[in-house]
Amino acid sequence: MINCKDKAVLRGVLSVGWHPLLINLYEWLLDRHEGKIVLTCGYEARDYASTHSVVPLRAFDIRSWIFADPQAVVDEINAVWMYDYERPDKVIAIYHDVGRGAHIHIQVHDNTIKNGVFSA
Repeated sequence: MINCKDKAVLRGVLSVGWHPLLINLYEWLLDRHEGKIVLTCGYEARDYASTHSVVPLRAFDIRSWIFADPQAVVDEINAVWMYDYERPDKVIAIYHDVGRGAHIHIQVHDNTIKNGVFSA
């Protein structure tokens, strides 16, 4: 199921293909947090480099205020998923506000792994 905050986000989500690992991560999130995942940003054409503006899509944002402890959700994601095994300091999820409201940003890389196992 895809829940989006509005039609503009839905259009961005549906306008480009998703990276296979992003699909896997989204399905995992749905299994873990059924009914609570609301996408607030998918694909957006931007005039600067962003994981929201590459095809296939490698990032989405989810609403954070639905969760009692958004940072705990971020910590859970980062405990299970590794962004890039060649750069273990990078993370899949962050809870932040870049001027558009607090949200959870989630991104994948070609080297993303789940529980130490390739997921694609």
